[in-house]
Amino acid sequence: MASIPTNLTPTLGVYEIGVLISMFLFGLVTVQTFTYYKKFPKDPWYLRLYVGVLWFTELVHTMLTAHSLYFISVMCYGEPEFISVFPSTLVGAVGLFGIIGPAVQAFFANCIRILSSKWLPPCICWFLSFLRFVSVMAIVVASCKTRSIAAFRKQWLWLLVASLAISAAVDVLIAAALCYYLWHRRQTALASTKRVVDRLIAWTIQTGLLTSVATTTMLITFIVLNDFRSAPRYPYNRKLHVSTRIVYQRMRVAEKKIKN
Repeated sequence: MASIPTNLTPTLGVYEIGVLISMFLFGLVTVQTFTYYKKFPKDPWYLRLYVGVLWFTELVHTMLTAHSLYFISVMCYGEPEFISVFPSTLVGAVGLFGIIGPAVQAFFANCIRILSSKWLPPCICWFLSFLRFVSVMAIVVASCKTRSIAAFRKQWLWLLVASLAISAAVDVLIAAALCYYLWHRRQTALASTKRVVDRLIAWTIQTGLLTSVATTTMLITFIVLNDFRSAPRYPYNRKLHVSTRIVYQRMRVAEKKIKN
């Protein structure tokens, strides 16, 4: 039987930390979802359904990542060969990762359309989000076929890097576009509304930087190290998109003021 690696910190250890942080962030998602339903009971049914579906997919995602950690660290204890393969639940979690992220980005691309009354900027974001979705689904299929992490790294690492690059680019584009069009609205707004828009711009910059910096950090790690040492961080990188909910809720509060 193969010997157990003496140092599991760069792999299993980092992944365990990522899963724990992911669970904490899921708690924040739950609180924000509850706050949304409490503060905006008259929102259109499709928006309320959208938020509910996002919360449910986050729940399933958290359960899958938790099970994958349990499978590796408990069920397969003493069998080091399982550390070098993809657990099925982890592959499923990555699939949800590719659905939730583009869905959130697509929603904020629509916010750009509403603010700008233009189709080109949101269409670019929608197209890139769709490419991100396709790339993640391709990663899921490739990981199911190869199973071995070493084989996947040799054949498909470029696809993972491309997916991360697209995700970071969309986050930056959305944050920049929202800030630009909010600033444009600010020029013709009343003094009281300007303060609201300033807060929206600040929140957009903060949340956009949070998600884009996290994704860019993973991207740089993959390119520089050319391995999977940053992959265990992905569970909580996905949950960082929860901060965009704050911008969304504040936009709902300020929407009438901006229109007026």
